[in-house]
Amino acid sequence: LEMDLGVNQDVQVPEEAQETVTFEVVDAAALLASEQKLASTKATTGTKTVPVENITVKANAIVGHDSNFQEVQVVDAAKLLASASSGEEVEVETEVIVAPVSVMESSSMVSPDAGENSTGEGSATFVGETQTTPIFTPHDLASIAWSVTELRDPLKTPIVGMVIKIFSRLGYDSLSLSGADLSNLAWAIAKYDGGSYDTESLLITRWIAEHVSYRSENIDILRVFQPPELGRVMWAIACTMSNYASAPSEAMGDCYLLHSVARKALRAAANNLSIFSTEDLVRIAWAFLEIADVDLFQLDSSEVAALGLILATTEMSLHRWERGDCTLDPPTPGSHSDASVFSSFFGRPRINLPLLDLSVSDEEDDDEGVLSPVLQKSQRPKLRDLSIDPSTLCKAACSFQRLSARHPYIKGGWTLTRVAIRLLSSKNARLMKECSIHDIARLCEAAVLSEVDGHGRELMIGLFARQVVGVLNGALDEQTRNEYSINIDSATSSEIVTLIWALGELGVRRSPAEEGKQLANKKLHLQFLDSLLSKVEVESLNLSALQRLIRGMVLMKLSESDQTILLPVLKRVTALISETTSANVLCSLAESVGVLKELEGKKEKQSHKDATQGQQSLESTDSEESTKPETNGLDPEESDETKESSQSIDLSAASDDVLALIAKFAKDMSKSMNAEQIRRLCEVYSLLPFQADEMINAFATEASSRMRVLEDLSRNQTFDDLLKDTEAKNSAVKASLFGDSDVSLFDSIRHGFMSLFGSSHENSESEKQVVEDTSSITDEIATLIQDSIAATSNVTQHAQAEEAALRISLDDIFRSMQQGTSFELGRALELIENYRRIEFSTGRRRSRYDRERRNDIAKRVLSRLLP
Repeated sequence: LEMDLGVNQDVQVPEEAQETVTFEVVDAAALLASEQKLASTKATTGTKTVPVENITVKANAIVGHDSNFQEVQVVDAAKLLASASSGEEVEVETEVIVAPVSVMESSSMVSPDAGENSTGEGSATFVGETQTTPIFTPHDLASIAWSVTELRDPLKTPIVGMVIKIFSRLGYDSLSLSGADLSNLAWAIAKYDGGSYDTESLLITRWIAEHVSYRSENIDILRVFQPPELGRVMWAIACTMSNYASAPSEAMGDCYLLHSVARKALRAAANNLSIFSTEDLVRIAWAFLEIADVDLFQLDSSEVAALGLILATTEMSLHRWERGDCTLDPPTPGSHSDASVFSSFFGRPRINLPLLDLSVSDEEDDDEGVLSPVLQKSQRPKLRDLSIDPSTLCKAACSFQRLSARHPYIKGGWTLTRVAIRLLSSKNARLMKECSIHDIARLCEAAVLSEVDGHGRELMIGLFARQVVGVLNGALDEQTRNEYSINIDSATSSEIVTLIWALGELGVRRSPAEEGKQLANKKLHLQFLDSLLSKVEVESLNLSALQRLIRGMVLMKLSESDQTILLPVLKRVTALISETTSANVLCSLAESVGVLKELEGKKEKQSHKDATQGQQSLESTDSEESTKPETNGLDPEESDETKESSQSIDLSAASDDVLALIAKFAKDMSKSMNAEQIRRLCEVYSLLPFQADEMINAFATEASSRMRVLEDLSRNQTFDDLLKDTEAKNSAVKASLFGDSDVSLFDSIRHGFMSLFGSSHENSESEKQVVEDTSSITDEIATLIQDSIAATSNVTQHAQAEEAALRISLDDIFRSMQQGTSFELGRALELIENYRRIEFSTGRRRSRYDRERRNDIAKRVLSRLLP
């Protein structure tokens, strides 16, 4: 690899990472001679054995400038001896032995006719010499990268890094590989954690996606990739693209191309379910949801149906596994469904993996029986029988929960979330300790987004949150982190923010400094929140991630040190807020900043109260203090309090700036906001309170006008009646204007015009032109009327087809939406009235009743209390 790169660097390998392999080598001619001698003398004893020499090679040694390689012709000894009597030729293979030069010179076999080059030095090629032909082909490079990745070789990171660099130099055309090679290379890049070739990794993955798109443009994608290869390549593309989601758009490339590839893979999987394994189906579905992160209204029904097919197939597989029913159906012809022994488990091969001998039993958990289903002991599911990698299961659970949260009519993913939570919480989080930080963050997000009121959901998620806190407290502790496979440093800033936000939503709080680890785990207290926050790069976050970070930190209770983190976060929000066009992002951001400002207000009131009490205590001891000598120095505690107060003022000012900017952009977007979004913003600015008169006035005007429209709609005809009336009138107009030629009204009108200008026998040229123009105009009018009737008929037919497919009346849909909108607008109008009763100069809120009305209410209350 170093030769192909044109560099020659010594790579130091740890002694424990080196494996010594000894080969026994004999001379083929000597072996045949000894066999012939044995056959001629018919002797079985006293025969000299063939001399055997040993060559010792360190299997993990990197080729350096003190290394050598030579080609050796190798034959199978048994076949060679058998050929001595039969006369058949034996196939000779050529192998390349790489070893230090000293080993080659001292242990190489010496052939009788080797001559002066008997030591092998004449055929040796040193790495330092100039090479014109690359040693490894692109196929070799892809195979090497995949092999060292799957074997978890100690030198995986430098080898895959060199392969990435070589491909980036070779360019786009070097990836004209088979489907298997493309999937292997993409897989290795997705699992590369060196961090040195981020740009090159993203570039090569984009090239792979372009090759996949180009080759499947005119043929079925399953003719390019086998089902397992398609699952791997889509998983790898999605992983790499999600890891570098914050990369510049020019590095990400054409997003439409990625979406196109994901759609092709999804449709191929849905149309050929029987030839895909459950693992590959889940990988493809997750890759589609991860790559095609767009509004669902841009997806057609076939793609959403494909997601439903794959989800149902996965859920059935998991239900059978939970019941202990692991009998597999016989594979269909052409099926590529892998046996469970050949699939991965936490990204590792299942062969000889001790974890697979465990069964999912919850009796050893602290909360006995919370997660246990009502099953017999012999029926408890075993990890060996699980057909899906838990890592893939966490990814899919998060993606489907996001899908359900974004779209009100798509509900699915709770089964995936429940099984994943059960797996990672079982055995006192034994599996969670082997899980990656990426998948823990995704599963925490899925638990927060799940809204299904399933059996034991609250208890299950509560236990899961406690197990996550325990694992994170152990993985972040320097004394115990070696006991866990979790690498916190490998998480991106966005993943850490998602984890903090999800833990805050699950009820996790910051642990006091003096609290023990066991007590902190039981109370859902995270001990090392500052360690997580220190790994967040604020400049790499988008507005949604910044909003989650603010909310997560507030929910987990702020400390004095958090204020130094929140200030750059709010400044980053101020810089990015002008780029957003999403009203939902503005609403979520306003709610998070509002909670932060409310918390700061409570702290300010408490500090003011403490200062007042301290002042009173000082005044009571003035006579005693006057006798003490004066000091010009500052009290250290007083200095710390002054610094803290200054930071609090800066944080409050930054929060005000963000709220003011949100109000400015929300005013401009008021006409495009729905009723719920208007209500959410009115709630924030009214209850804080925060002055934003222009935004509130715009919302009041918009809400009032929409209420009037809704009231008018309630008095009009129903939509079904309008459709029926439109269809009847269209038929009548079409029949009367364009019916039979004898009774057609339009033809009668046209003939009348023609007869008017054609009554005289001697028509002038101008009259003929008028007749022709009149005929042309009437034809155009007829075409326009027919097109209008056809368009109206198409609308009616489309509406009827929608009702037939959905089995629900469009009136019912519109009525439910109107009721929800009216409800939200009513709340918004009351919040606006509440806002207008606030005196921002004093901070007081006026009552909705005048003095006379309040007195009347008081009298009525007293009259009921007193007989």
